[in-house]
Amino acid sequence: MSAIGYDLYCRMLEDTIKLVKGEIDKEPVETTVELKVDAYIPGKYIRDEVQKIEIYKKIAAIDSYEDMMDIQEELEDRFSSIPASVYNLINISYIRSIGKKLGIEEIKERKDEVIFTFESQGRINENVIKGLLKDYNKKVALKISEKPGFGYKLKDVKREELILNIKEMMEYMIKIYEQK
Repeated sequence: MSAIGYDLYCRMLEDTIKLVKGEIDKEPVETTVELKVDAYIPGKYIRDEVQKIEIYKKIAAIDSYEDMMDIQEELEDRFSSIPASVYNLINISYIRSIGKKLGIEEIKERKDEVIFTFESQGRINENVIKGLLKDYNKKVALKISEKPGFGYKLKDVKREELILNIKEMMEYMIKIYEQK
């Protein structure tokens, strides 16, 4: 528990209890996000290392839109305007939380696209894929391999808009997923 932090430990314990009770049918996926953006808390923004670690833990525990908004409000109240690198960190954590719900194992930026890899074939929601192909048709291409996924083409995407574009697409996907 001391290695991963109390909040993450509690979240993992809660997920395991839900799985054992049958409240969820599949073990949650841990999503990794690797995007070529600055995502950290600068020393000039939060000088105290203990406070900085506390904020990193809170950001890592983001599990919903409300959590994301709460941490943003807290940061603005305690430390003033949020730097771009911290916004990126918050958005990446939020994207990770959505990916976990969708069964996406990895979101990784490669040369000219961002690859979204599902944990397994059983994690793919047909309606989500159909919606992506319909509404993002020139930006998305399916990837058929051992682990299925899709690529989001980065052509014409400005570097500073990348995180927001990915976040918007993930919110679109979870909206479809939750309609079941």
